[in-house]
Amino acid sequence: MDFVDVLMNEYQSRLKRNDRYSLRAYAKSLGVDASMLSKYFRRERVVSPKSVCKMGSALGLDSRQIKIFQGLSSKIIRDRKVSASTDDEFQKIAASEKKIILKWYYYAILELMETHNFQSDSKWIGRRLSLDSELVAGAIRNLVELGFIEKNSQGRLVNVRGQNTTLGSCFSGEELRDLQKQFLKKANDALEQIPMNLRSQSSLTFAFDRKNISEIQNHIRLFRRRINKLALRCANEGTDVYNISISLYPLTAIDV
Repeated sequence: MDFVDVLMNEYQSRLKRNDRYSLRAYAKSLGVDASMLSKYFRRERVVSPKSVCKMGSALGLDSRQIKIFQGLSSKIIRDRKVSASTDDEFQKIAASEKKIILKWYYYAILELMETHNFQSDSKWIGRRLSLDSELVAGAIRNLVELGFIEKNSQGRLVNVRGQNTTLGSCFSGEELRDLQKQFLKKANDALEQIPMNLRSQSSLTFAFDRKNISEIQNHIRLFRRRINKLALRCANEGTDVYNISISLYPLTAIDV
């Protein structure tokens, strides 16, 4: 039994006593948003250790029980990161979140938190990502408000959402293009600024039947997942944040 089971069992118990008892009323008693509670019930979101403490206290759990469920929550978050190998195992970005995090540095900040020498300081983060510290501070506030990150008991910022994906999300084609343009610009900057021994930039030109392009797209997807799993296995030893931007496109004119 995990903390979501506790939440659901208590809700069912209250429904038995009052069949008009609503999810909204239950969420209010726990001090959380009803839509977020619904996502917990559907297991679309992992309950963070901080939220376990907040809602567990509202349910009257003692400190020992809360610590146990916080430990389970932390394990679920770690396991999701390590096992992320398919699009379904990644957290999809919601409509309410997309306008905030349509910038490359949000993803970079989340990954920087996985490095072993991470410091929860806007100036330090700014220096590592070549960003203004005020811009970083604003991004961190947004990530906290959206539930992507929170401070642990040691005051360290931690990623509580695990792996995120824009695939299957509500991004429009234009929004996804803009995000990819940002990463491609960073790739172009790296071509000029980063030593060759710290990067890999190459290309391949080939003739191919467009009817079979989905086969290559699938290979690219699997390649990304393999690289991601390799990175996750080395996460505790991470020193830097990297990005892989893959472009597959025709050099020949497309008949309309």
